[in-house]
Amino acid sequence: SLWLKPAFINRILLIAGTAFGCIWIVYSARSYLAKINLPAEQVLLPFQFLVSAVLLGVVNTGMWFGHWYLVTPRLPVIYLKRFNRVFLASLMLSIFIFALNLFLRRQAAETAPLDIFHQIIFWLRLLIGFGGSVVVYLIVWYCLRDKALERDAVGATRAATGFLYIAILTVFVGELCGRLL
Repeated sequence: SLWLKPAFINRILLIAGTAFGCIWIVYSARSYLAKINLPAEQVLLPFQFLVSAVLLGVVNTGMWFGHWYLVTPRLPVIYLKRFNRVFLASLMLSIFIFALNLFLRRQAAETAPLDIFHQIIFWLRLLIGFGGSVVVYLIVWYCLRDKALERDAVGATRAATGFLYIAILTVFVGELCGRLL
């Protein structure tokens, strides 16, 4: 789309790429669905994959976007704040889906005891994937407060970008543990 000037063609490419990506993500959940017995999870798992893709994408894109503030300090910070809000929304949705999954399994009495490997993965998912990501979100939010931006906008966006690097790690570890579970 970089070489195509009409906005209409770029919009079609964006919509087609997004649709194809969503279909592929839902299709990739197929190999995991064979191991699931609960009917509600047949719908929940592909939705979880989509939310995970948004979560990973928004953290990565927010970090790259934060670099533009280092190169061009006069950019409006509202866009970086929006990435951070989408980060929070997708993280909360991911936590909700995880809790709903645990609730459904408990109701269906499919809670077999986990072996030590899966217990470690479970706690890594909770502590690093969810807990660490929430802490990093709060730090980024704190860096992007209006008061911090008034004092030192370049330093605040630089700090937020650095913590978004850490968010990439916490989100990635959490999603990797989610797939292993």
